[in-house]
Amino acid sequence: MADHGWMINLSGNSIPVYDQGTIPVTRIGTLTPNECFADGASFGAGWEGWGMPVFFLNSAHENTFGMVDNNFNCVDFADYASDGTSWVAVNTLQRRVQYPTVAYYADGSRCCDLAAGSYVWLTEDCTRGQNNPNYVAVTKVQTSTGRTYTFSGNGFVDLTYGGRWVNVGSILLRKV
Repeated sequence: MADHGWMINLSGNSIPVYDQGTIPVTRIGTLTPNECFADGASFGAGWEGWGMPVFFLNSAHENTFGMVDNNFNCVDFADYASDGTSWVAVNTLQRRVQYPTVAYYADGSRCCDLAAGSYVWLTEDCTRGQNNPNYVAVTKVQTSTGRTYTFSGNGFVDLTYGGRWVNVGSILLRKV
C-alpha cells in the first residue's frame, strides 16, 4: 500500500469509518464499494492507534479524517483506472481528465486549469497533499490545448474539484 497515497475500496463491501480514538466508538461515515480515499497517517510519523487512519468524503462532501479496520481489500490508486463503470487494472500512470480541475505546483500555487480531455501523469505512490488531502500528486500535466507542464519533484491535481465524488462512475480521472 502506498504510504500517504490514494487507494480504492475494492472489497465489494461498505466499510464503516469511525471517529479517531483507540477503539472504534462513533461511526462518522462509510467507504462505499469502489470509493477512493487517502491514507490519513501524518507525514513524518508512524501510526500507533487502532486501525488505519484515512481521509474520505463524508455525506456532506467534506474531506474528513477517520479510522477504518485494516482488514479489507484496498488497492493503490495508481494500479487501477476507471472506465466509467468499473475499475480496471492498468500499467500506465497516465490518466485522462473527465471533468475540469486545477493543477498546482508543490508549493500550493496554481499551475493551470485542466479542462476535460487534458491528461495527467500520476506519481507511483499517488501521494495525497499534506495540507490538502483531496489532492493527488502528479509528475506532469498536459492541457486540452496541448501545453505540457513537467514538475520538478511533483505537482498536484484536486480530485474533488467542482464537487466531484471519488467513486468509479464520478471520478475526475479516467483510463486513457
